Amino acid sequence: MVTCSHCGLPAAVGDRFCCYGCELADGLAREASSEAGSARGRVGIAIFLAMNVMTVSMVLYSEDLFDDASASAMPGLRALFRWVAVLLGAGVVALLGIPLGRRAIGDLAAGRVGADLLVALAVAAAFVVSVASLLGGGSGIYVEAACMTLVLVTIGRAIEAHAKRRAATALAGALRLGPSEIDVTRGGVRERVVVSAIVPGDLVHVPAGAGIPVDGTIVDGRALVSAAVVSGESRPTARGPGDVVLAGMVAESGMLVVGASSDARSSTLGRLEALVAKARERRARIERIADRVAAAAIPGALAIAVGAGACWWMAEGPVRGVEVALAVLLVACPCSLGIATPLTLWTALGRAASAGAVVRGCDVLESLARVRVAVFDKTGTLTRGAPSVQSVAAVDPAARDRASHLAASLEREVVHPIASAVAQWHHGQGERRVVAEASDVRHELGRGVSGRVDGHDVRVGSRAFLEDGGVDVPSLTPMPSVHVAEDGRWLAGLVLAEAHREDAPSVIGALRDAGIAVELASGDARARVEALGRALDVPAAGGLLPEQKLARIEALERGGAPVLMVGDGVNDGAALARASVGVAVGGSADLASAVAAVTLLGDDLSRIPWLVHLARRASSIVRQNLAWSFAYNVVCVGLAAAGMLAPVWAAVAMLASSLFTLVSSLRLLRERGPSLPPVGGVPEEPQASAGVLVAEAS
Repeated sequence: MVTCSHCGLPAAVGDRFCCYGCELADGLAREASSEAGSARGRVGIAIFLAMNVMTVSMVLYSEDLFDDASASAMPGLRALFRWVAVLLGAGVVALLGIPLGRRAIGDLAAGRVGADLLVALAVAAAFVVSVASLLGGGSGIYVEAACMTLVLVTIGRAIEAHAKRRAATALAGALRLGPSEIDVTRGGVRERVVVSAIVPGDLVHVPAGAGIPVDGTIVDGRALVSAAVVSGESRPTARGPGDVVLAGMVAESGMLVVGASSDARSSTLGRLEALVAKARERRARIERIADRVAAAAIPGALAIAVGAGACWWMAEGPVRGVEVALAVLLVACPCSLGIATPLTLWTALGRAASAGAVVRGCDVLESLARVRVAVFDKTGTLTRGAPSVQSVAAVDPAARDRASHLAASLEREVVHPIASAVAQWHHGQGERRVVAEASDVRHELGRGVSGRVDGHDVRVGSRAFLEDGGVDVPSLTPMPSVHVAEDGRWLAGLVLAEAHREDAPSVIGALRDAGIAVELASGDARARVEALGRALDVPAAGGLLPEQKLARIEALERGGAPVLMVGDGVNDGAALARASVGVAVGGSADLASAVAAVTLLGDDLSRIPWLVHLARRASSIVRQNLAWSFAYNVVCVGLAAAGMLAPVWAAVAMLASSLFTLVSSLRLLRERGPSLPPVGGVPEEPQASAGVLVAEAS
């Protein structure tokens, strides 16, 4: 597949760039090259000239419209202004119009009719009318229409190309989850190689805290391995010799030697990258519609202009025929049609960015407005990802306080998510923050920690871990995740869970109020996912592989329901890319942010229903603008073809239409940012067996 040299998206065979905007932005982006300086200077000079053209045109139009006596008394000055406007306008057309026209002609030669050709014809028509009027002694010039159309189109295309370029840059480094180089043992010799050079059979040395670069099997070492990035599993698990690990997993503690069973390209991450690339090849619906409209509008406008001009030529002579034809072309200039959609969507993009939501392109807003189903990932999306102590079951309040002190003293010697949760729970106990020194600390991966605190033997860990130490652990409902024992006596059990985000219930409610069904799909354990689904009252499916998430999105899309997918991990990458709109929440993995159509700068989920509202508002304004533009073109083209609209009034009508569209589009700037009150979010109080105190964590 041929890709654009600037943004990396699909391009036509033989083309370096996918559009004129990327061709322009490529020159603007390469700061070190002389071409970049030329491009910046070209755009800057063109904008300066266009502003001067507008100033001169205002003077000329004031005379034409109001018959200013003092201006009429100075025909030489009036003629000078007309020459100045045309000459300055010629500079704008040369600087911005010729590159655009060259691109449009190239597309036409390749059998493609797009918006570039429509804009180029409109600019050419306005400029030709102006030059013809100047040389023929006519009273009106319309070069300002050509100039401002070129300036608006150039700025808009550059903005869109820049957004696509940023996405492509993120995608290029999206799968670099570990170091670019790593130690491997090959042929009995240990050496440092780039990750892409790893081949099956290499022994890869993965240090603590590093990502595993390829699929393989552990041959030496033990470590807690997090699979959150690959599968969505929220809790790290102990892995040792003989266990299979996948590229993208992270060795959170302990060093591993992994026997590679794949290279980087054919690893789990490599396959995910291929899925993402395939999903991104789809063209946006709005692009196809725009191409069809442009293909029909161009010959239609030309046919009406030629037909009307010919009729008036035969009736009243060539001068009248040319005047009518030029009036038709000028009034049919797609200024309002050309900016009716992009200007509204550009305004919406800016409004979204100011609210902390980066939207990749205008077509995303169009898709957002049509969304009818929202699918959420769990870990890190609807939940905070890290566990916390939700409740404590203890023999009595004194045992509860003692368990807090002992567990915090022992767990502070361990780097582990559960240890962090215990520490946070202890620190929330008011003044009881001082912990004792622990000695003889032994950490058994995936089971628990033992040691001595204040001269007492302490064990903190799973039920099996305590029972192996001779501790009699009572049966409790719900089953605590971590137990604490002192000198063989059970003190307390801590119920750990991932709390859903405080704004999750209100966000789900707002989406439902907007007519959007909500689902939960996660690679985390099925029981945890279903529990969260019950808490939030949404359908939930757990234990899903990336391919299964992708299949679920595709099934919903086939059912005719545009899908909004919200996630934050590499395992969500293919689903985010395949969905009508993929949303990556703040702190997402690089791949999720790279392929998602929307990236939230922060973890405020209330931006999601607000974005849907903004997109629907933008869609409504686009429809209003298009309806106005269509009505304007039908009426004004009809008047011009009937000889009832002189070129000067055609220019005024065109400018009025563009001004109306501009004001209409800028209404989006008044849209207020997201504001959703939190509701719910308080976990139910667990129950316990008789004789055991159950308390909420502070």
